[in-house]
Amino acid sequence: MYLQLGADVFGLFVVVGTLMGFGGLLTFGAGDATLRLVAKYRALKDNDKLGRVIQCSSLVFVVAGISAAIILKLGTGFLISLFDAKENREVEVSTVLPLAGVGLIFLLPASGLKAVVDGFERLDITGWVNTIFAAIEVSAQLVLLYLGHGLLSFIWLMVVVRAMMCLTLVVLASRMLKGRYKITPSWDYPIFKEAINFGIYLWMGSVFNRIWNSGLPIIVGAILGLPAVGVFALAMKPISALVMIIDKTTSFLFPYLTGVFEKKQRDLLFLRYEQITYVAVTTGASFCGVVVFLGAPLVGFWLKDEAPEAIVVLIQILAIRFAVHPASMVASQFMRASEKSRALLLIQVVSSMTLTLSTVIGAYLGGLVGVALAQFAVFGLVMFNRCLVEKQLFEKFRLGMQLKVILSATVPPALMWIFAISSNTLKIWQLAAGVLAFAICACLPLLFLRAQASLLREGNPAT
Repeated sequence: MYLQLGADVFGLFVVVGTLMGFGGLLTFGAGDATLRLVAKYRALKDNDKLGRVIQCSSLVFVVAGISAAIILKLGTGFLISLFDAKENREVEVSTVLPLAGVGLIFLLPASGLKAVVDGFERLDITGWVNTIFAAIEVSAQLVLLYLGHGLLSFIWLMVVVRAMMCLTLVVLASRMLKGRYKITPSWDYPIFKEAINFGIYLWMGSVFNRIWNSGLPIIVGAILGLPAVGVFALAMKPISALVMIIDKTTSFLFPYLTGVFEKKQRDLLFLRYEQITYVAVTTGASFCGVVVFLGAPLVGFWLKDEAPEAIVVLIQILAIRFAVHPASMVASQFMRASEKSRALLLIQVVSSMTLTLSTVIGAYLGGLVGVALAQFAVFGLVMFNRCLVEKQLFEKFRLGMQLKVILSATVPPALMWIFAISSNTLKIWQLAAGVLAFAICACLPLLFLRAQASLLREGNPAT
């Protein structure tokens, strides 16, 4: 897509996707609140409140979707000036941004339905829905590229896919609930208040988190230009796929742990914390090490212009940085399930402000490589986060243990980086060994899912 559309247009495509991600901020944390309240009232077997949570959630997400579309339409002029779009791009930008807003009308209600389904611990449903529609979108993008279509067609595709996904989730959620609960929007002030009391802190944290996470392409674009956004987005693609896989394998934790917290099974919580941290660190180190090792040959096969060498360096740096992501994700899932959303807000504020500042400095001093290296600030942040989580939940402060977690996650991919840059060429047998290693590492999430099933069998509090 990068080669056919060009860096400028591809950068705009990335920015549009990023802005759609910002639309979720208008739910004020309703997604996490819905998931937790559904899991909570299932654990307590309070069917009346459970039904009211589902209907109130539906209303909040429908209103948020419409509001996000309006805001994106009204803010189009400002965004054109922010990215200093060329004159021949202004018409294109003014067309695709409002169209992306239409996609939000479907995307946000779909997010609300996903939270409900996940709260019932039916991640098999949402997992298949996400996988199928992601495959449909990618396949359709390839067809559009082959037929020579431009940016407008890609944005239309995004809208259509999200509309289909929303409709599919409506049907599947209705069938799953089997008439016991309605998904029709309905206002319920007591439920809304309870959701806000929990979700508002997560929402505030997500605002800061978006500043550096979804806002990262915007920072790169504002400082280095839209072509740089396209290059950085390409480097992030394999990393994003890796993070998505890991996040999916830990997504069951939130509803499961919510039930455990409601049952006040503290010893079981600490045991799960230790077990899942071990698996998460192993997964992060293995996957990221393989990504570093295979970065050059895969990108060389993927792209055949002058960009690959620069993209390979970015991929290798970012892979080492994201090796600690699983350990951070596990700690965050425990905090979210515990209702200690204020402490989680502190973590997100400190992390996002630190990473945003380091990213801006890195962009000015070192360009795209500086942006990637600036993300290494996350190592200190993960140590801080995990120490705070353990102090809040288990009254333990194990700084030395957190240092071991960081080193266990980052040393293997760092060693693979040294090996990768020490060789100018990669022999066929080395490439085959790398592919085999990737296949083996790809089994780790399956082991994690098996551990999930074991946890649920041993004592799922939300049966």
